[in-house]
Amino acid sequence: MSEQTKLLIEQPWVQIPVFVIMVIFAVYGGFFHRGEITELNDTLTTMRADMDAMEDSIRTLNNENQETVDNVLAEVSGLHKDTVESDTAFIVDYFKPAFHWTHGEEYDAVRQTYIDDLGEKSAFVTSYLIENPKVLMDGVEYNLIDYNSMRSTYDGIEVYPLSVRDGAVEYMAILTYYVHKEASDLTDRDKLRESRAVIRFSLAGPEDSRVISNVEAWSGI
Repeated sequence: MSEQTKLLIEQPWVQIPVFVIMVIFAVYGGFFHRGEITELNDTLTTMRADMDAMEDSIRTLNNENQETVDNVLAEVSGLHKDTVESDTAFIVDYFKPAFHWTHGEEYDAVRQTYIDDLGEKSAFVTSYLIENPKVLMDGVEYNLIDYNSMRSTYDGIEVYPLSVRDGAVEYMAILTYYVHKEASDLTDRDKLRESRAVIRFSLAGPEDSRVISNVEAWSGI
């Protein structure tokens, strides 16, 4: 490690991402147990606050010495920011459909896509894509989603790299979404219950053919 990098890492604005990485590994090492949802929520809240502080510090320095900032961040996390940004776009494309549908038939098709890719017993499917029961009323079959006029709207994602090993990046992602009845409900989201999905997975492969695997998920967050 060069003297310039040592001096940069000693600066408070660089110590922020180091602390965030430490928090992430703490979550990765021991907090993902279903009986510790409250503790996980507290950790995620702290993580967001520290990431926001890190981003504020980086924005302040962007116009002064962007190349040096990027190099230090790459040394600390093992990933260049461009890699994380391109991976995030891929991650959104992969996971968003599970949380963005408008009727039961669409939901069933999305669910089947993930079953084909991950397996019916995968934690992601059993946590976020449970079966949509069918009910028979007056000789007409309805699915439970349409019967209850349910729809889901994806709201956003936070992506955190956990480790890099043999060309594969392990990520944790936190997605937010809303389950509601009418499109107009979204005009006042404060009245809706925000739901969160916490997912851990690996991403590997060339840039034009990245593959997601080893998907783990936790509900009730």
